[in-house]
Amino acid sequence: MDYAMLWGRDREDRIKQKLEEHRLRTAGDGDGVEEPRDGSQPETDDNDDGSATDTEFHIFLRFLRRPWFQRCWVVQELCLAKEVVAMCGPRAMPWDIFFAGYYLCLLTSKNALTGRPEQIIRGNFLAATSLRLAITRARDSTISVDLPDLLGLLLSTRSLEATDPRDKVYSLLGLIPENEADAMSLVPDYAAPVEECYLHAATKIIWQSKTLDILTTDRMKNPHLQLDLPSWVPNWSYLSSPAPVRILGVIESWLVDEQSEPEPLSRQYRASGSATHCTPELIGTRTLRLSGYILDSITKMEAVLTVPQGDSEALAENMTSVRGASSFITKLFTGLGSYFETLVKWEHLAMDKGYDPYPTGESAEEAFASTMSIGSIQNGSITLEQFEAWRTTLSWPRKLMKLRYVGAHYLGAAYKIPLAALGMLTSKARGDRTFSTATEFTLYRRLARTRLGYLAIVPAESSPGDPVALFEGCKTPLVLKEKGNQWELVGPAYMHGVMQGEAWDDTRCVSIDLV
Repeated sequence: MDYAMLWGRDREDRIKQKLEEHRLRTAGDGDGVEEPRDGSQPETDDNDDGSATDTEFHIFLRFLRRPWFQRCWVVQELCLAKEVVAMCGPRAMPWDIFFAGYYLCLLTSKNALTGRPEQIIRGNFLAATSLRLAITRARDSTISVDLPDLLGLLLSTRSLEATDPRDKVYSLLGLIPENEADAMSLVPDYAAPVEECYLHAATKIIWQSKTLDILTTDRMKNPHLQLDLPSWVPNWSYLSSPAPVRILGVIESWLVDEQSEPEPLSRQYRASGSATHCTPELIGTRTLRLSGYILDSITKMEAVLTVPQGDSEALAENMTSVRGASSFITKLFTGLGSYFETLVKWEHLAMDKGYDPYPTGESAEEAFASTMSIGSIQNGSITLEQFEAWRTTLSWPRKLMKLRYVGAHYLGAAYKIPLAALGMLTSKARGDRTFSTATEFTLYRRLARTRLGYLAIVPAESSPGDPVALFEGCKTPLVLKEKGNQWELVGPAYMHGVMQGEAWDDTRCVSIDLV
């Protein structure tokens, strides 16, 4: 494919105008960028300091909300074309300039990073552009550049939509390296059921990679499409909203320049020690037999950590009426109150003196800090001092919760609003944003304490009594549920003190069947 074009209907003059302004801002003299075909000129602002306004960034968000940015097939169209042009009405610009304009807005708009704009996180814009850059680098580079495998592509595009669920796999086959494609022998077959497509892809991924990385993906059940899949086969048709950030592979290795950064930025967990590869056995068509052992089990756990969904754009949209603003703010503060309430409960579980010192010999504070940042303190990107600064945000919520526990039950859920206000004020005055960002990987998961005293971040679907197992070729511990003489996979866990193979013992390995 030599040429691809993104065309947006010119139903919003404001979008067209801002695209033109950012074309000029990012392109400088405009070389290689088509001029407006209607001869119009963009508006200018004599007081423009080069920073993007919130309005400008919201215009980009509205543009990214269009259905084209949610389609799975678009990724292949963008990545395989030698040249891509974005058009809106009479205006056109190269895709790279369009992407640079977006980043300029993101970096210079005061409130652009407020909240988690779903159309950025869940759309194909970032995933497709990042992959396009990797493919271009591989094509133009004189050295070998690793490209994403099928699992990496499936994870990057999991939130995208496809009319046929099988296209969540088939639309990516043209993007994987030829040697992998030949070895996997995956051929589109629309006569086969969706379950067979996903099962076949999962099996091929495991046997080709000789790892269990696919088991570290979060399990999702599509409420709109009931699929009869084994627990170890991901349901690629759906990604819940909101969804937890994947613990393994924070930044895929194919996005890293290995010459300047030889170690990928993703967290390098090795829960199975030196046993980094595996030779599983498929029993029949649905049972995966692995080599591993039950290490521990969950004894205590707290509620799922959630945050209210909303960003600066959602706030602006709800401020058009008094009723809308009141409802939005109440919902926002109630959600934030629940967030701080859960964090205080997590703190109580983590700081229980009955488990001090921690199994590794660390203090309770050190173990809690490492668990909340899923290992960032160990690799040096986060410090204990930053954790202590972040923890000060819980001081006032902690005090308010004590009042409720001693008899202020008549407040009900209403106390969550002042709880949120106090937490936000303390966070702004004394909190540490770097550590707060690192805790995002704990969202939509639970904090658990195990029988051996370990702290763990576990899937929301976990329950007390669930075993935690280690397997050959699996980088993280896995939470299981017993089903007769077999086991169902619940999902991956971060278990502080075992992530680098400290608890791995291959002499304990037995055959464990996942169904």
